Amino acid sequence: MDGNPIRKADLLGKVTVINYWFVGCPPCEVERPALNELVNKYAGRNDVIFISFARNSKEELLPILRYSPLLCAVVPTEKDFIKKHLGGNGFPSNIIVGKDGKYFYNSLASGIGIANILEQQIEKALRQ
Repeated sequence: MDGNPIRKADLLGKVTVINYWFVGCPPCEVERPALNELVNKYAGRNDVIFISFARNSKEELLPILRYSPLLCAVVPTEKDFIKKHLGGNGFPSNIIVGKDGKYFYNSLASGIGIANILEQQIEKALRQ
């Protein structure tokens, strides 16, 4: 959203939590406070990064994020970008990539209770 690029090299050696969502998705809105709690919990750590890919343009996202912020980097994308390039096909979804840059966990579906599940998986990924 702010024009700063996210590079693969910046993620290596860190656990990366990737969130997929879109404007108008009720379960996406429900899980946002829980994701923000997780972002805050790991805020002081250099080994955990949160990135959110939204299936919307920056112009569509700005009013929503002003009203209900997401406390991590938000990347606006084209409608089919997530499915085509990132493998996401359900919304919301949360994927964890391990410190080695390999796939570690996929929530497949999210919503209420996702914070507990993600926290457990983040901790497992940190131990590997």
